[in-house]
Amino acid sequence: MHFLQNNVAYTWNDWSVRDYTGICIWNFSSRWKENVKSFWHGIFHLAFKKHTLKGPSQKTLATWDRLCSERRVVAIGGSDAHASSIKIGFIKLKPLSYRYLLGTITTHILTPSPLSGVFITDKEIIYASLREGNCFIAHDGLCSAKGFRFYFSREKNKGRLEMGQGSKFSPGELVIKLPKYGLTRIIKDGSLFKRGYGSGLSIKIHEGGVYRVEVLRKTPIFGWRPWIFSNPIYLR
Repeated sequence: MHFLQNNVAYTWNDWSVRDYTGICIWNFSSRWKENVKSFWHGIFHLAFKKHTLKGPSQKTLATWDRLCSERRVVAIGGSDAHASSIKIGFIKLKPLSYRYLLGTITTHILTPSPLSGVFITDKEIIYASLREGNCFIAHDGLCSAKGFRFYFSREKNKGRLEMGQGSKFSPGELVIKLPKYGLTRIIKDGSLFKRGYGSGLSIKIHEGGVYRVEVLRKTPIFGWRPWIFSNPIYLR
């Protein structure tokens, strides 16, 4: 727990590095631990762990948006599953199990073809999709995000672009499809561009930019909680 680790935060600060493909913007264990300031704090957040989880920090998202304004930078997320134990007196506890953690923050990959079942072939398909940013991040512990789609459809049937792809701008329509109802926020060049509630959203686009999607899911007691974060579509 955060208060048992002397409040150590492991952050990346050297932005002079170059030629990396992407960054991790959402990590379950790190974001969960940031909430825990005391033993009783930990008990509360453990009891409601899927509802109290924070989304990516605003500083992280702002940094990512700035990087994407310069070039394509893929975002991924993960559970950071360690299933660490803590000892309180004679009692040893494992507050976050592997079974739970591996069903939390997930990177969903969209592949151009079905996986074959052949390890070498499938590994290349998955790596290629990750390199291109054909993926999105979701808190599946809150609600399964399977079926989420975000793409740009050009006018006059001139094809479409998926998450992570980019090209010279021409008029078209951004299309978002959700597996469940949610509050969709379209972010353009780092700022809120459009939002809407429902199982999807479509909007005509008349200018270039870097467009990505954030989706919040409403819960009965804790209100709107972070759910899905897409990779951008780059329309320069």
